[in-house]
Amino acid sequence: MNKFDFFAFAEEMARRLKGIHHTDQKCRFFKANGADSATTFDDKLSSIGSAVLLAVNKGVADTDINGAEGLEDKASYAIIIASPTNDNVPGSRTAAVQSAEDMLVQIRNVLLQRYGTRLVKSSRYPGDVLGDNFYGKVLEFTIADYPDYSVDSSYFDE
Repeated sequence: MNKFDFFAFAEEMARRLKGIHHTDQKCRFFKANGADSATTFDDKLSSIGSAVLLAVNKGVADTDINGAEGLEDKASYAIIIASPTNDNVPGSRTAAVQSAEDMLVQIRNVLLQRYGTRLVKSSRYPGDVLGDNFYGKVLEFTIADYPDYSVDSSYFDE
């Protein structure tokens, strides 16, 4: 079974979602690790006038026995979608949060279709300000990988 490549998946979603439309020329996709703060994106966000997708590898990994003879490695991720808002436009924040949630539900549905047995079937959608007057929502989810017990001899001296 192939290991889940979170950043590749998130970038694909950023490129394919009409509401994000990330390209090499118009960067709307950013990567982060669990230790990174959303405030580190303020400089990048200030130059963008449309929705963005942020992929956060939360750095949380657990290994459990899966109830059979194998192991289950679980890793937690977050995808944030946020849009710039205007304090002078009534409903701007509400519209940004709703648009983000709608897109995140579609991403969740893609995850279910592609990784159904590996996706831990619970997700959360907290909403908040991201920074630089960007508002949106977060999809938090966990993916399980099922490693084998083989030992890679290249890691050891003879």
